[in-house]
Amino acid sequence: MEDRRRIKRRFLMYYSRVFDAGTEDLIGHLGDITPGGLMLITDQPLAVGWRYRLKLELSEEISPDPYLVLSGTSVWCQPDVSPYSPNTGFKLDPINEHEAEIIQRIVEKYSIR
Repeated sequence: MEDRRRIKRRFLMYYSRVFDAGTEDLIGHLGDITPGGLMLITDQPLAVGWRYRLKLELSEEISPDPYLVLSGTSVWCQPDVSPYSPNTGFKLDPINEHEAEIIQRIVEKYSIR
């Protein structure tokens, strides 16, 4: 698979819960994030090509807001090291400056260096 990322992926050591913003169902846990995309670790494979409104749970260290809601499209899904935890990659819709600052804080605080 060709790697089309412009910003280097930064894996996270803290796996924030991610919910469907419409149904409030837990979708998975945040594995990595950049301003252009993210990867979720899930219990079940997610369909590729679907649009989602993702509600990321935030710690107080990151933001006084408990959640960050982002929209994006699933672009790939493949098994993780464990075949019981598929990974799904998302291309995010354009984000605003406030959302970009929160993502930057997540990367600075929780990325594996």
